[in-house]
Amino acid sequence: MRHEGHRRFYNLAMPCEEHDRLHKDWQDKERASHRLSMGGYGTSIKKTLAERDNANTQRIAAETLWMRHIKSCSVCQSEGKKTWEVDPHPPNF
Repeated sequence: MRHEGHRRFYNLAMPCEEHDRLHKDWQDKERASHRLSMGGYGTSIKKTLAERDNANTQRIAAETLWMRHIKSCSVCQSEGKKTWEVDPHPPNF
């Protein structure tokens, strides 16, 4: 990956296990949200709309967790280094 000023870019080549778990969770929530939004209305429009709203809220929460992880994880920000090459602790530890 490359630097532009002080910004770091996400390392697509070497995400950590937590990244993979959060990404999968987000994908599952995204699929559920799409499935509910593409379906028709059941017997209760109010219930269907509540289910769609809940699924969308869960999708947004999962995506937020995933993005926060990427911004804070030393492995995900490692510029292509292997997991064992990255020291996850700050220098003063």
